Amino acid sequence: MKHFLAPLFLICIFLYSCSTQEEKSTEEGFQRIDPPIKNEISGLPPENQPEEIPLSDLASPEKVFLTNYSKGGLEPPQRNNFQVLRNEDGSVVLDSAGNSFILGEGGIAQFRKYTSDEGLPIDGINCALVDKRGHIWFGTAGGGVSRFDGLEFFNYTESQGLGGNAVRDILEDSQGNLWFGTVEGGVSKFDGVVFQNFGYNELGDDIVYTLAEDQDGNIWMGTDGAGLIRYDGREFSPAPFNEELGEEAIISLATDSSGTLWIGTNGSGLFSFDGKNLIPFGEEQNLPSNRIRAIFAEAPNKIWIGTLGAGVCLFDGEKFTCFTRQEGLAGNVVRSINQDSEGWIWVATETGISRFEGNKIVSYTTEEGLAGNSVLDIVKDQRGKLWFCTDGGGVSRLDGLGFTSFTNQQGLAGNIVLTSMEDHEGNLWFGTNGWGVSNFDGKSFTTYSSSQGLSGDIVYSLLEDQQNRIWFGTSGDGLSILDGNQISHFGIEQGLLSNEIYSLFESKSGDIWIGTDYGVSRFDGKSFQHFTKDQGLIGEIITSIEEDSDGIIWFGVLDGGISRYDGSSFVNFGIDQGLIDPTVVRLEMDESENLWIGTT
Repeated sequence: MKHFLAPLFLICIFLYSCSTQEEKSTEEGFQRIDPPIKNEISGLPPENQPEEIPLSDLASPEKVFLTNYSKGGLEPPQRNNFQVLRNEDGSVVLDSAGNSFILGEGGIAQFRKYTSDEGLPIDGINCALVDKRGHIWFGTAGGGVSRFDGLEFFNYTESQGLGGNAVRDILEDSQGNLWFGTVEGGVSKFDGVVFQNFGYNELGDDIVYTLAEDQDGNIWMGTDGAGLIRYDGREFSPAPFNEELGEEAIISLATDSSGTLWIGTNGSGLFSFDGKNLIPFGEEQNLPSNRIRAIFAEAPNKIWIGTLGAGVCLFDGEKFTCFTRQEGLAGNVVRSINQDSEGWIWVATETGISRFEGNKIVSYTTEEGLAGNSVLDIVKDQRGKLWFCTDGGGVSRLDGLGFTSFTNQQGLAGNIVLTSMEDHEGNLWFGTNGWGVSNFDGKSFTTYSSSQGLSGDIVYSLLEDQQNRIWFGTSGDGLSILDGNQISHFGIEQGLLSNEIYSLFESKSGDIWIGTDYGVSRFDGKSFQHFTKDQGLIGEIITSIEEDSDGIIWFGVLDGGISRYDGSSFVNFGIDQGLIDPTVVRLEMDESENLWIGTT
């Protein structure tokens, strides 16, 4: 029926400060919203009271035992081991860390691709940043900005308050605010709740190519035609040395560990500013090009400079040492530079990426599995993995010494994955659209489908409960519960409200909440209790369920908005209460008790 796993719009609700938020919104010029609608269950007529259905009154759930051989028409789970790189004698080739090299699409592992098929707004990625929480932010060439939490993408555009949809650079400041430099939208500051936009009136320009923060907390912004702008936390002001920088656009900024600000321009060369003195570097100082595209400060006396057409140069404080295609660089147009956990320097070019290994340069292109050859940015996540943003090919993640994609050819049940989950042992579970469920233990996939006793092969939702049982919510075939080597089935005959299961959640008390296309059921292990619109829900199609620290249960409803249940009444939030879109497909509670809401 529906796929609910790619939210295109996010807003955030503070759970316990409704009045404060309303006052703040009014001060900032937002329209005052209506109070939420509250439905007391105790005040409902008898026919609308929630009905409790004991299991003892219904048909027993069907149980199917898994076997390692064919029995009773059932097939054993399909297990597909990866192909690994081996020596001529058949022994497995290992790297210095003892990891094997998995053979996948594009050659030796381990590069993973992310494109608009996985949730990115578009495949043209200009820049990326890893924030303090470990989330990766991607700035796109026209689709806004996308946040990746390791499993899903959440997308922000002008509709959610971003200044412009073409994002050229991203910065997280020392206060945890995110800054987005945009084309024709100026710069946007995001505090986690709202965007604050600054354009031509504040900057003198609405095109911001690059951002940096110095040791004093000043935010520096490189613009297209207004030079370098500094924000000291109170006001914006042009740099006092803008005339010396020339009239060219400021394309790149970086600060080294000594506090020096490095400034790259689109025709006036390279500059360094230590807070007092501005020092120019250009063709007169043997820099091969005055058109600077990237700066990476490895150390105060190791500054890497990427140029437009003249390759990459290393400045040691006295001289430039330069590398081009002639020395093995992938391309001469350098867009981004970064360093991996082993200390190797990576360079992104218009025709691939290159890694500097001492005196050796190794280059990679799509032939080795890179998502696209035109690479615009490189970012390193908290685990030390590198992400490469391409111009039209999406994003590639480097996991080791190569590239890979996981599809049904490597053992995944199917290529359309609707939901995923990690269990307590670190195994990954993937629910697919017609091929059952795959379990990945880090080495191989094990697939469970209707041939192994699963109630249905279209799996919308997954849950591991406190007893380490795995729950599968299917499309039209009810629930399956995997407990060791046994699968049990629950359908309408066993008390379910509906066989169309869109969401699963276990509360702190151990109750299992089951979201369906007709409302939600609570299962305490002995009986089901059903809640629908008759009991106060805002709608019927329950796509997501969360619980806050006070035990309040929150429901994301596709056909209405949000419902909040405290055990005795429902409080509903829809368009009239401030939701911009009532088609809620995802809820996520963060560590600060903010509820994030994904809509279509």
